[in-house]
Amino acid sequence: MDFLAITFLICSLGRAYGATVPGTVKWSYTTGGWVTYAAAIGADGTIYIGSDDQKLYAINPDGSIKWSCTTGTGFGSASPVVASDGTIYVGSTNDHKLYAVNPTDGIIKWSYTTEGTVDSSPAIAFDGTIYVGVV
Repeated sequence: MDFLAITFLICSLGRAYGATVPGTVKWSYTTGGWVTYAAAIGADGTIYIGSDDQKLYAINPDGSIKWSCTTGTGFGSASPVVASDGTIYVGSTNDHKLYAVNPTDGIIKWSYTTEGTVDSSPAIAFDGTIYVGVV
């Protein structure tokens, strides 16, 4: 199995998360599979990223793991999104599901089986409606 280290570079975005020197590697985290798309960042600075090892990871701003959530399927080329209440939404390419995950503990709130492969990031409308494209 291939492993991929996720390295986050801190650029001059201010001092919100302790950045000291622009472009300095602050920390890295290794997942158990490939990561091929962008992370989502919650209001508290938690970084959410899916991996091909069938997990969604929540990583604290200091690089430590907050939790990981197993969905039983790999993630495709879509990024997770974070709703205004903190819920993380992520689609799955293998089991055709959209997942809603609790930001505090990584417990799956619900999943919805679509009619095809979810290979796009969900979009959340102002009224809370969630849209996701499938193939």
